[in-house]
Amino acid sequence: MYVGNTIKVDRYNGEYFMISQKWLMEVVWNKYNMPLHEFLLAYDKSDSDYIMSLAERQSIQYQIEHDEDYLYIG
Repeated sequence: MYVGNTIKVDRYNGEYFMISQKWLMEVVWNKYNMPLHEFLLAYDKSDSDYIMSLAERQSIQYQIEHDEDYLYIG
C-alpha cells in the first residue's frame, strides 16, 4: 500500500512496517526483476522477512506497527 514516499509492507497477524518506496523499488527490481506495482500484486507475506532482514543489514530506517483493526482468531 502506498503512503506518500513510504510503502506499507504487511507482515503477519496485523503487523506491518513502513519503508522507503524508492529503496523497496530497487530491492524488488534487483531480487525479483519486476516493477514494484507487479510485485505488490503477487506479494507473499513471507517476502516481508527478506525485505525486513535486508533493511536491517543495510541500516535502512523502517517502522514496525500493528493494525489495531486486525482481528486474530487462533
